[in-house]
Amino acid sequence: MFVPICIKKKEGARNASSVRSESADHKKHRPRPVTITLSTRAARDQWLASRKTHQLTNDDVFANGNTHRIYVNEDLTKHMRNILWTAKNELKSTYKYIWIQNGRVLLRKDDPNDSKIRSIRTLSDINMYINEITGNK
Repeated sequence: MFVPICIKKKEGARNASSVRSESADHKKHRPRPVTITLSTRAARDQWLASRKTHQLTNDDVFANGNTHRIYVNEDLTKHMRNILWTAKNELKSTYKYIWIQNGRVLLRKDDPNDSKIRSIRTLSDINMYINEITGNK
């Protein structure tokens, strides 16, 4: 499965050191995630950068006519996934952009006067930004 993706994305399959899929008891209504471990950070960065220009579909990989998109994302720990989810729920009214980059949760306002990118490492950082919004210190 990994080789057709590499062909579509014009990336080398030699960069993969392992490919695994989560167990079959994953959510029944959703396809199982596939985790690909790349051998170098440069290869990982190249894959993540190319996901914006090369949109994969199920048909690209399996030639089955299915046009559902395949998403390429960073693999997050449960802790970082929880921080991202909490930040999106708690801060979405003030911060328009909340995303993951290199395993870090980043956020930015849509305000042209405040284009600073902020980083969140812990749940207490989220509380700090909430207190900043409400005016509590």
